[in-house]
Amino acid sequence: MENLVRIYETLPRAVKRFLVTGTLTVGVDALTYALLLRWDIAVDAAKALSLVAATIFAYLVNRFWTFNDSSARGQRVVPFLLVYASAIVLNVGVNHVFLWMLGTRGLGYAVSWFAATASSSSWNYFGLRYVVFPSERGGRAGLASPSLGAAPRKTAE
Repeated sequence: MENLVRIYETLPRAVKRFLVTGTLTVGVDALTYALLLRWDIAVDAAKALSLVAATIFAYLVNRFWTFNDSSARGQRVVPFLLVYASAIVLNVGVNHVFLWMLGTRGLGYAVSWFAATASSSSWNYFGLRYVVFPSERGGRAGLASPSLGAAPRKTAE
């Protein structure tokens, strides 16, 4: 555990915030998914709806806290939605395949959820880092992307 703390302390602030945001987003996804399943919503629909709730949460927290993007123009909404929409398809697909392989008894739901979440979280990290909130200086997040038609702008870390 001490080694994990040391590693965490060496990470840049934006990465630390992304990890916290990601953990909270996974919690929103898991809680929503569990509640929807409990209310007898179809599995694939429950998975998609839980991802929608988590996506809204993630956009707001990543925009205003993780990457400090307070621009009112919404220039990052479309790229964010494209990254997350493709992640929803990936997440639901991986969940479906794992449930097909493992079944719905025992740990089937938990393992399927974990595999789906790991897949889409990795996809989202790279999409947010390199498409939605890219850095011109290779390491600092929070700069607007000239490739998306925005002028480079520094934000407070």
